[in-house]
Parts: sequence; structure tokens; C-alpha cells
Amino acid sequence: MVLESCSVKRLLLLIIFIGGITLLIFIKITSSSALSGLNATIATETSEGVKDHKNSSNKCWLREENTILKECHLCSDKLECINASYVETIKCKISGLAYRNCRKPTIRTSEKEFWLFQGSQFVIAVISLSVIQYKKKQFHKKLMKRIQKQLDSVV
Repeated sequence: MVLESCSVKRLLLLIIFIGGITLLIFIKITSSSALSGLNATIATETSEGVKDHKNSSNKCWLREENTILKECHLCSDKLECINASYVETIKCKISGLAYRNCRKPTIRTSEKEFWLFQGSQFVIAVISLSVIQYKKKQFHKKLMKRIQKQLDSVV
């Protein structure tokens, strides 16, 4: 209802404004360290179902305080790489050094999905704008015909 009364310029400015805000939020999220913490959390949750390394079979990170010495990285040592190509190096307070399987960091995949989503939303917005303008013209033509008919009947 409100969108039909807006001009095309205002609708395009609104779309560009919303897209700009979304882009700023995305840049803020990717530049912060919160994303790496999120990846670590995801890796922690997904690694529980994966077979762990020999020295990590006790899953000390679930019971003890721990610190992540090395984020999810490609294996370089045979000791680390038993059943995974990506591991996290963790130091548990009591048990010592442990390795935990994790998934490959997916920052690039997330960016690709984000831009795909943004592109599809932009296409949907343009299509919606086109449909609204088409319907507006149809309504205007119908209204003009009705007014013309009324004027012809009066004269």
C-alpha cells in the first residue's frame, strides 16, 4: 500500500540504502574477531561426533578449562593427523596438549552465500518494483478510462 504511493526514485533509494546498511554490517562482522570465535564454536560442536585422535580420546576440552593454542588449521604433523585433515591444537589445564578434529574454515563459503543471497534479494526487489509500477500504470489507465467515460456521459 505505502510502496505503491512512492515514486520509483524513492524506491530505488530505499533499496540502495538498505543494501548499504547490509554491506556495512557484513564488513563489520567479517573484520571482527567474532567470526573466528564463531568458527571455533562451530568446530567444537561438530568435532564431538567425529572420531578423535589417540591422545585426545578423553576429550579433555569438555571437562577441563582449556585454551586454543592454534585455530583450525591444515595438519602438518603425523601425530596431529590421524583421521582428519584439519585440527585444532588445544591445551587442557590438567591433561595437557590435545588435538581436536574440526572442519575446514568456511569464511569464503559464507561470503559466497552472503553475496548470492544479496544478489537474489536485489533481483527480487527489482522484479517487485517492476510489478508494482506495471500494476500502478494499469490502475491509472483504468481510472482514466472511467473518468473519460463519465465525462462523455455528461456531455
